[in-house]
Amino acid sequence: MSNIKWFNYTEEKSKTDLYAHNESMLNLSQKEFIKELDLAWFNFFVKNAPNGRVLISNTYNLDFKRIMLVHLTPSFNEILKTGKVFASGGGLGAAVYCSPVHQDNTVHNIFEQYFFFQLPKNTKKKISAICIEITPDKENTTNVKNWGVDYTNFGEIECQTWKNLKPQIDVSFIKELEKRVFNQIMNNKELINTFVGYKLDKLSYGEFEQVYDNLFAKIPSLRFISYEVLAEYILLFQDNKKAYDYSFKGELYNLPHKKFISDLCPSMLKKFNMIDFFISLNKISQYLHSSDIFKQFNQEQFINFIKWRIGFYL
Repeated sequence: MSNIKWFNYTEEKSKTDLYAHNESMLNLSQKEFIKELDLAWFNFFVKNAPNGRVLISNTYNLDFKRIMLVHLTPSFNEILKTGKVFASGGGLGAAVYCSPVHQDNTVHNIFEQYFFFQLPKNTKKKISAICIEITPDKENTTNVKNWGVDYTNFGEIECQTWKNLKPQIDVSFIKELEKRVFNQIMNNKELINTFVGYKLDKLSYGEFEQVYDNLFAKIPSLRFISYEVLAEYILLFQDNKKAYDYSFKGELYNLPHKKFISDLCPSMLKKFNMIDFFISLNKISQYLHSSDIFKQFNQEQFINFIKWRIGFYL
């Protein structure tokens, strides 16, 4: 199995303690600070998460040697008529969702999520599959590790996009929107400042639960962070048999994460709208306790992870 190393794992190590505020990092620039934490988290996942091995040993590199994708659609006849593949529904942006086909002609487990779970809940139409073959430029295939989009790093892009859009928008709308966002932040600055600077050592479970529920209830625009953190925890730390089997194949098992979202926030299955995504920490813990995602759910580990990982993103 070929590897994609998002960091050079054999050379780049980090001695940073993720679950503590590090005074030694105070002299680092913001960019260096984030890079150091990012590397430390990567090392933590590889060493401690049951499925962390997938970050350094996965199917992607081989899949990119011959790119075959399966796209599931209820619009097969329209595709034949127009010659166009339509954007998939229920996503963060306009995209065509597909499942990679491996070199042995088996399909990635995300196919199971789409075919047996997600699409049947959203349409009564017949679901068809089309296979798409892509031949990328040689230059692109040699830089596979640079592919992909991390929407948690969209801050600078979103600010520039907003700057470009402003001349096209009514001035009164801009003023009202910017005032609303400004007030939202200022009215909740104490909650936000709890996480700023990664100083979370003395934040107890009870205090964190209160801050978490208040922060994401009052500032919907930050909910994509809680979504991302919860997805990371389930995908990397689940220890059910299917997750174990898939991780040795080089895949993260997707269905439990999607089912978790569907069960606790069903509207997200039809439309990926972060305004609708809010689940209290207590409700999340209760669900994970009773589900079969984990053999034995470790609430202390979960809360500690969520607290420090949100601190990292904020």
